[in-house]
Amino acid sequence: MEKFKLKIIAGVSAIVLLSTSAMAGSLGLGISGGAYYMETSGTETLKDSAVKQSAKEDAKAAIGAAYIQWTMADDGFVLGYEIMPGKLKLGQGSSVVSDVTNTNGTRTKYEQKAEAELKNHQTIYVETPGLFGGKNGGLYLTAGVNYVKLKTLESLGTGTSYPNENIWGARWGLGWKSIQDEGKGMVLKVLAEYNDY
Repeated sequence: MEKFKLKIIAGVSAIVLLSTSAMAGSLGLGISGGAYYMETSGTETLKDSAVKQSAKEDAKAAIGAAYIQWTMADDGFVLGYEIMPGKLKLGQGSSVVSDVTNTNGTRTKYEQKAEAELKNHQTIYVETPGLFGGKNGGLYLTAGVNYVKLKTLESLGTGTSYPNENIWGARWGLGWKSIQDEGKGMVLKVLAEYNDY
């Protein structure tokens, strides 16, 4: 596989965060859940003919995540790490291929199966302080760097296979957070985000 592109548009994610205070800020642990729409595309170059073939696949999923984050006390900026454990299938397809195998023209048919999955999606992110909500939160922006493992699960009649890939991407988002007890209690967030790989 020469090229792989993945776009993820997250629906609304509800996030619950519990935090503990420290002198220079607060440490928070939380879980989240979201609805995601994914657009994927890939290109391959055939070995024998150098012909390029492309394919696109869309998927929808509900995904949970866990995270840990540090909120800086002096300005309210957040630095965090999030992981979506587990696997997510991107799609699958199959076709029957007929190939000439010898000089007398005998054809052999075999089935080609292709499938892919994403595994253990991880993000390091930053968030701005809440705007228009005072000490109780408000509108915020987020940006981050994503990493995910693409695992190919194919069964090809030719015996060849595609390599697994480590994919890096970027995340941008806009959300609203509600902070309880001036950052010493629970924080609720609603977020819409866009990820590009």
